[in-house]
Amino acid sequence: MINTIILDPGHGGILNGKYQTEGKQYHFEDGTSIYEGEVNRGIAFRLAEMLVSDGIPFYYACDLSHDTSLSNRVHYANSLVTNLKKKPSEFLYLSIHCNAGHGHGFEVYTSIGDTLADKIAETFIDEFEDSYKHLGITGRYDYLDGDKDKESNFFVLSRTKMPAILTENLFFDNPIEAEYLLDPTMRALIAGMHYDAIKKVIKGNI
Repeated sequence: MINTIILDPGHGGILNGKYQTEGKQYHFEDGTSIYEGEVNRGIAFRLAEMLVSDGIPFYYACDLSHDTSLSNRVHYANSLVTNLKKKPSEFLYLSIHCNAGHGHGFEVYTSIGDTLADKIAETFIDEFEDSYKHLGITGRYDYLDGDKDKESNFFVLSRTKMPAILTENLFFDNPIEAEYLLDPTMRALIAGMHYDAIKKVIKGNI
């Protein structure tokens, strides 16, 4: 049963006015700039506040400003299993991202194959669908294995000992969705979607 969350906001943040990750940013013609790592952290920080208020244990897999290598993120997450003397199935590794490529919508990824993460991903997708409905935002799915989550060999999904999912929260190079991602109210809404899904995963004894 999952009872501990490992938060992994992707890429780096902004430190002393400088973005810490090469690339993973977009600059619109009107002068608006958006940095994926900063957005990811904005969502993760709000989610962390919700977890704290509800007494759900969590750990960050990365530095809160600097970019942390994928191998270090995974090594730290896996070390928690030993250090906390818990089973891998008691953790959820949650990697938070937003997308690029001028598309639209949200995605949830798991590792390749049928794992516990597939059921968790479905809970997240259901929550996202309900929450985004009023904005007309839909998911991007892959039904090849009979469910909606996408599968990938992403390092943080394939090398972690515990169930792991990666969420892609809208497209930061889509002008409409970038506006959402830069809005503190919308970031709180997205964090709330993750929180509500986590609660359902925990209560459902997944």
